[in-house]
Amino acid sequence: AVAFASKRPLLEPVQVQLTLLRRGQELQVEVSVPMLGSDGARRVLGWHGLVLQETPRAVREIGPVPLGVHISQTMLGSPAEAFGIEGEFIVAVNGTPTPNLDSLLELRHGVETMGHCKQRHLRIESADTSGRHYLKTLEPDPLFWPTFEMRQDSKGAWSFHELE
Repeated sequence: AVAFASKRPLLEPVQVQLTLLRRGQELQVEVSVPMLGSDGARRVLGWHGLVLQETPRAVREIGPVPLGVHISQTMLGSPAEAFGIEGEFIVAVNGTPTPNLDSLLELRHGVETMGHCKQRHLRIESADTSGRHYLKTLEPDPLFWPTFEMRQDSKGAWSFHELE
């Protein structure tokens, strides 16, 4: 509340008075507390029934996490649920690493066709925060589960785009 009452920039550190109790003595200490920006998702991707986002800070603070896209939710009735995609991170699709949302979107174009035949299944490698890795196949259903992207602009307004 202190940072908002004083018309300072939101991410500027705030001075806070603390009272510490050490060996029965009270100590008054002033410390500088950095203000952390919001780590809320500003970009969300819907991909075969998985709701994906960049890994949030709260998840990164758990400990070492795999390099991949964070699975926020699995939609009921989706291909991802039907094929039992496990874990909290998509780390690769068909052997290609997916460290961020853009890399996953780039894969969409190359995944549609491989060579002369249309690909019917995707090989999804996922992982969890305990270090376990999972490998599953997924049959896309673009008619009922198209890829979509939601973005929040600098003013806080959200936009929705269905991607082809």
